[in-house]
Amino acid sequence: MGAIKSGIIKPWPGFTMLELLVVIAIVGVLVAMAVINYENLSRKAKIESEIKTLYSDLMKQRALAIARSRNVGIRLHTATQYSEIDDRNEDGDFGDTGEAILKEPLKNSIMWRSQVPDNDDIVFSSSGITTDTGTISIQNNVGAEYDCIVIHFARTNIGRLNNGQCVAK
Repeated sequence: MGAIKSGIIKPWPGFTMLELLVVIAIVGVLVAMAVINYENLSRKAKIESEIKTLYSDLMKQRALAIARSRNVGIRLHTATQYSEIDDRNEDGDFGDTGEAILKEPLKNSIMWRSQVPDNDDIVFSSSGITTDTGTISIQNNVGAEYDCIVIHFARTNIGRLNNGQCVAK
């Protein structure tokens, strides 16, 4: 089809089918790259959020132990579940009713490498000191800035795994 002007047929201005297909293909590749990048950023943010939440809960429990002058801590049940524990009746056992508050499950699995074998409790004394040290980490393959927590007797630091070691930041 074309416009007739003084007996000469001129084509309509526009794009050919090939040009449209090339543009659609380029846009499709760009969208695919954006989706992949978004998924990595989303996973990275989730890892950082969960490690910061766990760190915050540890610091809160340490502060509560000092404020309440009794043993308070965190119990790691599974790779995705933990509780805040508080020895309310001060019997040294966290199994009594109301002494463990189950937290919402984590989306990523955590790994607890303790200095004390078979210990799933991180307990802070009334002076804020813990009897167990170790590292809590989340497997990170997306470059999250924070993916581990180092627990020392008198301090707790958040950091990033580097060759299996948590480097505090």
